[in-house]
Amino acid sequence: MKILYITFIDFGVKTSGSSVRPQKMYEAFLKRGHDVFLVKGDDFITHDNSGHKKSVAEANAWLDNNTPDICYVENATHPLFLKEDRKLIKRVHEMGIPVGYFYRDFYYRYPELYGPGKGLRNKLIYHYTLPLFRRDEKFLSKNADILYVPTDDACKVFSHPDARKLPPAGEIRESSFNDSKMSLYIGGIATGYGFDAMLKAYDCLNASGMGDYPLTVVCREAELALLGVTREDLEREHPYLTIAHASGDELKKYYDMAAVCVVPKENDPYNHVTVSIKLYEYFSFGKPFISRPCKAPMDLFRDSEAAVFTADYSMESMVSCVRDFFGDPVKMRKMHEEALSFIREGNTWEDRTEQILSDLLELSEKRGKNIAG
Repeated sequence: MKILYITFIDFGVKTSGSSVRPQKMYEAFLKRGHDVFLVKGDDFITHDNSGHKKSVAEANAWLDNNTPDICYVENATHPLFLKEDRKLIKRVHEMGIPVGYFYRDFYYRYPELYGPGKGLRNKLIYHYTLPLFRRDEKFLSKNADILYVPTDDACKVFSHPDARKLPPAGEIRESSFNDSKMSLYIGGIATGYGFDAMLKAYDCLNASGMGDYPLTVVCREAELALLGVTREDLEREHPYLTIAHASGDELKKYYDMAAVCVVPKENDPYNHVTVSIKLYEYFSFGKPFISRPCKAPMDLFRDSEAAVFTADYSMESMVSCVRDFFGDPVKMRKMHEEALSFIREGNTWEDRTEQILSDLLELSEKRGKNIAG
């Protein structure tokens, strides 16, 4: 198939889900043998976006002599700032090419949780971008045939005429079973991620002082500075704890050392309708995970025997789940195998591209029949 694929990032850096997912989807399209014209480059208005504008111009020139079968867009974490992007998507739509648009983040839909924040700068940014997000929703309702979102419940957040679930995915990897007592957490340590609650649970698990349940935390170094603590401070206060900074391929050694991953997300409405790409990465490395009971991951992983959900959001519930996991080595091995099987059985990035192609080509066929009729 001939595909026009529009992204809003510079390829090569994979430090977050917003940069990983677009690149994984692109690689998956190529692995399936499709002919992909890629629009890329940072479009953010405060950065140098000349590369992105050049890429959009090249796409317009390509469209003068080419008609792709589909157009797929992986949006950014911010609104469509550049009019060039809106014009390109509108042009493709008016050409009759089916457009699928993955909508990544919609924190602005939850102002009670993710409002303007403190400080004049944050307030100005919030009140500037909010109308732009609303404008994008209106624009996409007219120019995107399918609005893809991570979960079924996220579909209900939008009034788009055709919103569909398209969760993250993983990769088929070779991974050996690890029967260590090491737990691994990868993610944010600021308020809202559940980091403090996780530490309290592991403090309890290691109350004997023997370090029976070691925990490795991989986070961004800048977050420690924002919290006003150092790695040494945290490791001194929690002797079972190891703090590390890594991303991309550097994460493999930490996965290799761990037996299980921890997902301590808080009980807030946004966490119930979204799912992190990391959960699929955990399974790709054969790592089961222990999660607090947010609805979105429970819905997506309820049929997997490699995901464990706490009974509630209490410290006691997390402590109980961790103890139960490490108390059954036979089950630990089975969960490792189940994690790998989950990815192989319909949850690779290539599987997601097949869904997109199936959805959009079906729309294209319907249009052809309507025209012929």
